[in-house]
Amino acid sequence: MVVAAQPTGRTRDGVPAQKLGCQTPAGIPCQRGFPGAPLRPRPPNQDQLQAAELALKLAVADHGTPKARHALARLHLLKLELDQAENQLQQVLEAEPNNAAAHADMAALYYERGATERSFPALARAAQEGEKAVALAPKLPEAWFNLALIHEQMLLMTEAQKDWERYLELDATSKWAEEARARLQKLRQRSVLQEPQPDKVAAELQAAFAARDDASLRRLLEEHFTEVTDLTAGRLLDEYLSATLEGKPAEVGQHHQLLQRLATLIRDTKGDHYFADLLRFVDSSPPARLEKIRALRAQLQQGRAHFQAGQYVQAIQLVLPT
Repeated sequence: MVVAAQPTGRTRDGVPAQKLGCQTPAGIPCQRGFPGAPLRPRPPNQDQLQAAELALKLAVADHGTPKARHALARLHLLKLELDQAENQLQQVLEAEPNNAAAHADMAALYYERGATERSFPALARAAQEGEKAVALAPKLPEAWFNLALIHEQMLLMTEAQKDWERYLELDATSKWAEEARARLQKLRQRSVLQEPQPDKVAAELQAAFAARDDASLRRLLEEHFTEVTDLTAGRLLDEYLSATLEGKPAEVGQHHQLLQRLATLIRDTKGDHYFADLLRFVDSSPPARLEKIRALRAQLQQGRAHFQAGQYVQAIQLVLPT
């Protein structure tokens, strides 16, 4: 987590010895820059901030140790000077690639960037850095806290739930544990209320698209991401293939427009190009290839049905040839 240092004495690394007042899950008073953001220390008054920055820059100039650079990076992150913070953290990680706290701070940095710029690649990088942090230091509670927030922002609710559970194993008593517990409870309630209902979701998707209700399409994607993506690559694509091969132009147009809109939404909100590429491949295929695609998909569906029924030998016999 971001911790700024106060210029009242120095360690042998040249880093000011005392910290400015704040609190994170590791015991440092913090606030968020905006709802749902990873924790950042509460900014002190401007005089303190300027004094701390001067002392830390002197420490980096005098010693240039990873510890000094890390402290300066945290101060830049506190001030939302993300480029400067990233520069210092990169140098820390070049010297200490297994520095879990630095990876956790890099995760917070990319979260800030991804949330403010609405950039999925930045959020993906935040998750990558957060996962490195917890892999290197599995008992670092603030790394789990931030990773849970990142996964929530990415709408990866199953992963977020696991992160909150792990965080509470490490910290069950602080005020941050109260927030983690509340968020975990909300995710659990959501998972109970939103049992998979593919038929209902498919009907709502088609109704929203027919009404040109883009806001509802986005809401359905956010609330039922797994069901929507399964439908896009599954039933809806199968219906489009059938209408194409059976020469039903009106249905072809409707199915294609819905698939194209869903693929675009998934690409733009999640950075996932698979569905757009899949639709492009199907659109570029001649009838003979489309027939083969439909036959192979039907065979895979039969194999999946056998697998779900526990008939593993039959499932393998159907799936392997495809």
